[in-house]
Amino acid sequence: MLKSMVKTHNKNSYSEKVMIMKNTRSLHWSTIVLLSLPLALIMTTALLYFLVFVLRIDAASAAPASATPLAPVQTNWIDQPMRALNCGVTPTDNAETLVRSAPAERFAPFGTLSEGASLMVLGQTTTQPVWYAVGYAERRGWVAATAGRLVGECAALPNVRNPLIPDAPMDIAAFVIEVDRDGGAVFREALSTPTGDGEDLVWVRLINLYSQPPDNFRVLTMTIRCRNATDDSGGINALRWGLANNPTLGCGDSFTFPFIHGDSDRPLLIRLPSSNHQAYLEYELVIQQGDTIAAPALQSGA
Repeated sequence: MLKSMVKTHNKNSYSEKVMIMKNTRSLHWSTIVLLSLPLALIMTTALLYFLVFVLRIDAASAAPASATPLAPVQTNWIDQPMRALNCGVTPTDNAETLVRSAPAERFAPFGTLSEGASLMVLGQTTTQPVWYAVGYAERRGWVAATAGRLVGECAALPNVRNPLIPDAPMDIAAFVIEVDRDGGAVFREALSTPTGDGEDLVWVRLINLYSQPPDNFRVLTMTIRCRNATDDSGGINALRWGLANNPTLGCGDSFTFPFIHGDSDRPLLIRLPSSNHQAYLEYELVIQQGDTIAAPALQSGA
């Protein structure tokens, strides 16, 4: 009986010791956690200060270097003209002159220039016929050069863009036209100057040639036909084309060139010479079998 009581007492004492150790350990970890909270708060505050203030200052100091604007591309004609120095236009032949909304007679007039009166001139187009851009009732108007006479200091009158003349879209560096040995092809594109796509490199490739006669050799005739040109001086008469190393032909010209097995590619260069004369045209490269053909240039609007 006594031994049993001793064992029970020892067992209870052991359990109490275990509980005391567990409580002590829990108190120890709780103390560590409580002591760590202020330290974590201090570190978090320091990190936020670094991110908000230090990095912001660095970014601000670096901003001007990456924000340097590029210089604008300079041209000798302008889209948004400024006033020419003491330059005006007055009606010719002592008659009223119409002021139109665009530089073409098909556009309705929105005002008139009376005999003896004058309007401020902003610039002139480089296309034919020439039109003067004028200031009229706080708007830009257009007066035909054939209906108006310049007065004042107009020697330095700037060139202005004709808003009716489009820019040819920029395209790939080179085109390849594959033509069957007994076939033909038609290639159509557009060119413009001084902005837009001003030249095309076109490779004409004759395919299905054999190594043995009679199908190892063919002669092709190539012709350029032009249409929808802005005017003769800036479009049809300005275009030049031919072999890439010697583009001297013009609209309506043709030439014949041999193609042989193993040498069946020919590079053609079709271009509008770069100038300040605004121009736009569309062309067709016609490739046919045989000899030179008559191919007059198509007229504007054809």
